[in-house]
Amino acid sequence: LQHCLNLTDEQLSTLGINLPGHRKALKLQSKEPYIELEEGRNLRVSYWERVDKRVEPTPAEVENQRLRIFLVRHAQSEANVDQTLYTRMADHAIPLSEAGRQQAAETAKVIRAYFQSTTCSAEPPKDWYCRLWTSPYVRTRETAQILMDNAGAWISNQRESVFLGEQQFGLFEGKDWYQDGLKDFPNELAYYRKCAKYGGRFWARVPLGESRLDVCIRVHNSFGSLDRDASDGIRNVIIVSHGVSLRAFLMMWLRRTPEWFEEEPNPPNASVRLIEDGLDLGYIYPKVFPKLQQNDLILKQSQMLGTTYD
Repeated sequence: LQHCLNLTDEQLSTLGINLPGHRKALKLQSKEPYIELEEGRNLRVSYWERVDKRVEPTPAEVENQRLRIFLVRHAQSEANVDQTLYTRMADHAIPLSEAGRQQAAETAKVIRAYFQSTTCSAEPPKDWYCRLWTSPYVRTRETAQILMDNAGAWISNQRESVFLGEQQFGLFEGKDWYQDGLKDFPNELAYYRKCAKYGGRFWARVPLGESRLDVCIRVHNSFGSLDRDASDGIRNVIIVSHGVSLRAFLMMWLRRTPEWFEEEPNPPNASVRLIEDGLDLGYIYPKVFPKLQQNDLILKQSQMLGTTYD
């Protein structure tokens, strides 16, 4: 075999060995890599040959190949301040509060500073690319635009996905859950509470709306866009969405359980959580996770439905 490797194609032909034809057949039958040898002869590369010839990436190349996903909850909305606004305005049309605009600007500074520290550069490198995906709701659009305006060239462009929208509450949409207890739909509320009590809130579907399971399935549909982005070399992605939808994203991306979902609190407004190469690195902003207060919207909602939420 070693002797044959030292022969040219012409010398092999005299021995009755049609190496060029055999090589062509191999290329058609296999997608494994080939390596150029002397005399223009190609042979299939074995695993150990690939290991021997592998060039270790530089630290800069490793850094560029990391897939980072920054999960950002929209900043404070007007409804986070006045919850009765849900009864006067469509959920998707609720804008940010003035405090929320300031929150989003601070979040943009945190993201910009993070990119500067990881690249050791005040300005984006020549080959830098970061895409921002946002829910089509007004409060997420406004948050995304403020991030774009304050992060400068560190965020390259912005796209929307309906898959990242808020949980749909169906019959309960636009109702004040805290004052009248959904008096318009007592039977539907009783049925939902029964499902949440005996089956778990993750599985219970809001009448004409979504369960949290439905949100997970919907959010999972956005993964195809992220996969195409990664195939195009986009290694930094920012997702601006809603509390339940971001928890659904984490659950599906990291392959976690419904039990994890129920125990995981909603992220704070304008918070940033980082996933890097499939690992949850936690919140980079704020550093200290705020404890839920007794007047917290999610806590109230859970109590209204007869469930607990620590």
